[in-house]
Amino acid sequence: MYNNAPSDSPCTKGPDFDGQVPQAELCGVDKQCVSAQDLDSPVALMQWLQDRLPSSSAQQIFDWGKIPATKNVTNLWVELSQGEISLEDAVPPKRTVHVVIVNITNGSGKMLLEAYQEMTDGSIRERNRPLSEKMKLGENVEHACLRGIREELGKAYGADHYVQMLPHTYKKEIEERHSSSYPGLMTCYILHHMTAIMKHLPVEDFVTVENEYLECSVNRRALDRHVEETAETVDTTLTCSHETPVGVRRHFWKWVPETTTSLAI
Repeated sequence: MYNNAPSDSPCTKGPDFDGQVPQAELCGVDKQCVSAQDLDSPVALMQWLQDRLPSSSAQQIFDWGKIPATKNVTNLWVELSQGEISLEDAVPPKRTVHVVIVNITNGSGKMLLEAYQEMTDGSIRERNRPLSEKMKLGENVEHACLRGIREELGKAYGADHYVQMLPHTYKKEIEERHSSSYPGLMTCYILHHMTAIMKHLPVEDFVTVENEYLECSVNRRALDRHVEETAETVDTTLTCSHETPVGVRRHFWKWVPETTTSLAI
């Protein structure tokens, strides 16, 4: 269990921001949040959620990762362990995530949108929005934008020297709603918008590849460790396929006029 006061660590101070460059602060000083140390496996996280969610929402957990465009409990546990989200220890619990939304333009009146994603389970996830990436705890907006570009566009297109970030375009929004990736789980989305110019990208629509999956054996070891340490009985529905995170295999990109953007996340 932890609470997270605003970071006092130094960060780059740019001329187009008031004060410090905005960075991800996940758990407010007045909130109690759980960590991956408290919930050391997807099984422990599932039990924790079931104890705190309303019965109708708790039942939906078993459909996570099975319904198209959703992710499973292991995805959520990986987000928690990698510092991409916080989970408030409340009834019901709340997930908080900082997301950068990078409005990439080619300098000639076109903006890049991700049309859809092909997932590792073969499903298609509709997007129709600019490139977006979850921030990590303490990471500032510009660094997260550059990391997201590298990860989703790949080395050939997304190297830092190809990117001109425009800090003066920064805008922040906050939304609170049920997650589309984890139905029934209330989520606070802190959205950080910034524009980038990338003139070297393909003129036509294009595809990039991302290796976002984890081996099942990694999560099997975490599951076995949890069972050994707690002597708990494991739900038989948590099979290997259920434990494996649903990742993105390929991103499909398209160009649209800059005036026709979709910024919902």
